Amino acid sequence: MSNYEGQERRTHPRIDANYVVSYRAVDAGYYDFSQTKNVSASGAKIATDKVFERGSQLLLSMRWPISSARMEMKAEVVDSRQLSSQYSLCETRVRFLAMPESDNRLIADFIQQRIARVASRQS
Repeated sequence: MSNYEGQERRTHPRIDANYVVSYRAVDAGYYDFSQTKNVSASGAKIATDKVFERGSQLLLSMRWPISSARMEMKAEVVDSRQLSSQYSLCETRVRFLAMPESDNRLIADFIQQRIARVASRQS
């Protein structure tokens, strides 16, 4: 994978991370299980079983390594696309809309610590 060297447009840095996530459309009655591909304090990229329309709202439930409790959040689909015509594997990017401020701060601190740890190993 090549490193992007252009201007960073994201507000919060992302880390590659594979965490278990349950997700469902706000109007659906069941959750699907999947995993994140990367995460930030403001959003995530997750694997989904279908393409979601831009602007769709999802409910997410995630267990982070920084907390024993599951974190619940509402998210908005920014982009969603099918990765393979053979399989129903899709990549969906979401922006977090609503979560407790304490959870958001915990996630932001955790990501900063992970970035600092990786940078110190590379030095």
